[in-house]
Amino acid sequence: MHRAGETEPAVDYGEVCGDACRLPRRNNGSLLAAIRKSAGDQPNVYKGRVLVMDDQEIVRSILCVMLFALGYEAHPVSDGAEAISSYMKARESGNPFDAVIMDLNVHGGMDGREAMKRLLEVDPGVRAVVSSGDLQDPAMAEFARYGFSGVLQKPYAIGQLRRVVNNAVCGDRMDMCDLPSAFPGTGC
Repeated sequence: MHRAGETEPAVDYGEVCGDACRLPRRNNGSLLAAIRKSAGDQPNVYKGRVLVMDDQEIVRSILCVMLFALGYEAHPVSDGAEAISSYMKARESGNPFDAVIMDLNVHGGMDGREAMKRLLEVDPGVRAVVSSGDLQDPAMAEFARYGFSGVLQKPYAIGQLRRVVNNAVCGDRMDMCDLPSAFPGTGC
């Protein structure tokens, strides 16, 4: 038991998304079950490895658990430089990532836009999704122009995550996003 003001010990979700995923113990019992319930009974037909880049640990962890609930193997990193390094190592090992989710704005590190630019230089076929809560950023409205395969608005909804990641993994370019009123005149 913890007193007010003390930090709760973290639970290792290593089986879900590697050693870097840690969530407060109070979420341990119900988070995965709640996410699976939200995902519905329909099984996800796509599987694969997803690289998750976000500078906020709690966002990385929850996104990893959501991806796990959908049947994906998720690998979290905290900035663009780490994402590029992990992507290249996985590719060179013969076990590449099927998709990448990149936070657009990273505090104190390489952001998703710059990381995507560099990934496209080494792998023009990279399937990456831009992620942000900043709907005013041009990369969210014109994601394909920046080389992204899709867009995820924060906070994530499990249905949106399923659709966007499935589209990235199966290789289809998205022509619409889940935000019909967010970008007037763009179709998204």
